[in-house]
Order: sequence, then C-alpha cells, then structure tokens
Amino acid sequence: LDDADDRDGLDASDGRRGTRAFGPRPDRPAESGGRRGRPLLTGLAVVSLLAGAAGAGLWIRHRLAEEQRPGEVTLDGATGPAGVECPSFEPIPVPEGATELEGDLTGDGCLHQVVWDGRVMRFWLDPTDPAARRYDFSEADGSPAAGQMLLGDWNCDGVDTPALYRPSNGVVAYFSEVPGRVSGTATATDDPTGVVDGRASVVRGGDGGCDTVEVEPEA
Repeated sequence: LDDADDRDGLDASDGRRGTRAFGPRPDRPAESGGRRGRPLLTGLAVVSLLAGAAGAGLWIRHRLAEEQRPGEVTLDGATGPAGVECPSFEPIPVPEGATELEGDLTGDGCLHQVVWDGRVMRFWLDPTDPAARRYDFSEADGSPAAGQMLLGDWNCDGVDTPALYRPSNGVVAYFSEVPGRVSGTATATDDPTGVVDGRASVVRGGDGGCDTVEVEPEA
C-alpha cells in the first residue's frame, strides 16, 4: 500500500497530489493586503493628477482672459481711443425744434456735440474757444430754406463733417471739412437725389468704407 501511494504521488499526511519527480505541489501563496490596495492607490493618483491639470487649465484661461480683455473706451472728458484725452466742454443748450447730433469733428475718436436749428450749426471744437462756434449754412449756398443736417465720414479721412439735405430741392450737399473750423468759405459737393420732401439718414461705410446719405420719400 505504501509503494502504491509513493507511485501515485500522494502524501498521506495531508492528502495533496504531487508529481512523480518533485513531490507535492506547494501551496499557492496568499495574496497580501498591500498588493490588493495598489489599484486603488494608483486610481487616486490619476484622479489627483487630472484634478491638478484641470485647475491649471482654468488658471491659465483666467490669466488669458484678463490679458486679452479690451480696455474700456470712454469719450468726452475722459480717456478716448488709444489713450487720447478727450476735452470737456460746457453743454450747448438745445432750443425747442432744434436737433442735437454727435460727431468726431477732429478725427481723434472724441465725440463733439452739435446743435442744429435748420440753418445754423453750433458746436465746440477747441478747448481754448471762448464760446461755442456757429456757422450759418445759408452762407454756404445762399439758400434760406431749412435743411436736415447729418454728420459722417464722407471721404474716408476719419473726420466727421456735415452733409445738408434740403427737402425743397432734393439736393444733398457733402462738406469736406467742418464749416467754421477754419476761416474762409466752406465748399460742398452737391448730389441731386431727385427726392423732394424726403427724409435723409446716414449709411455707415464700416471696415474703412466711406459713409453716405440715403434719402427716402416721406411716408
């Protein structure tokens, strides 16, 4: 019986089956608690790295947003475009029936108040002016008829100048400079629209284009 047990590779003491050459198979080593904990620790490390990367990304985005945020541009008595200091002027009273406009009369990005009563244009131009300037447009074309004034950059030079539409004859007069800004008579280029008793509006050129005046019949 003992010889048979030896040939079959059986250990009578614990009943384990082995091989003929090497005897009983050894017990499988028990898994240690430290080895089972490695995947968990590795997962926590990955989560920590991802959280750190996300935080760094948010910080970089915040810094970029701060650096690329456009500066505030305010006009008339404050800092203007490209750091231009715009002068402050005393407001011009607007009589009943008159129109108040704004335009960049100096080409530096600062808006100037313009008051138009149908014949006379009043405006500030230079801080050294003792009073608001005035220009009677009947001196430009000799017409006593009232007209509609518009301000725009008609020749793409960056300076807003007047355009005068007279509903009585349908002509738009484009001025290349601000009348009353310099001495002498202001000249204008006439555009006969053919629209009598209409209403004029400014069409902005945009992207460096020139402004124009559009006249439509009154409804």
